[in-house]
Amino acid sequence: MEERKEADVKDILMMMGDMKTIYLATIDGETPRVRPLTMVRFGSEHFILTGANDAKMRQLSENDNVEVCMDVKDEKGTGYIRIDGEMEIVKDPKLKWDVAMNTCYFSEYWSAPDDPTYTLLHFKMKNLEFLRPGDIYSKKFKLQ
Repeated sequence: MEERKEADVKDILMMMGDMKTIYLATIDGETPRVRPLTMVRFGSEHFILTGANDAKMRQLSENDNVEVCMDVKDEKGTGYIRIDGEMEIVKDPKLKWDVAMNTCYFSEYWSAPDDPTYTLLHFKMKNLEFLRPGDIYSKKFKLQ
């Protein structure tokens, strides 16, 4: 795995945009579970807004290790970004409020940032793998 190269990692993370559909993998007992979700960038951090009673919340309470994957497409073809790490439940009410009020779809699912059914997850990234469209081999970066 390559040591983190700030410019490369920053450029790759910028491809994720401010709001991007990703595929989140969690563990349910011994079974992997993958689902599409929206990842939101707020500042330099990445978050997932989700329901407090969703199955993924039970899975994360038992094992907070996750991996996310997203497609990267251009005229050369399709590549991907894969990132593993841990999901942390955000307890800070101000951060929950700030992310909620800056996420366009928030009000479609929750009444207010203090809605007990709203949970904010912070993605603490550890390792990144990037396959540039048109390339054969991926690059791997250690983020922590």
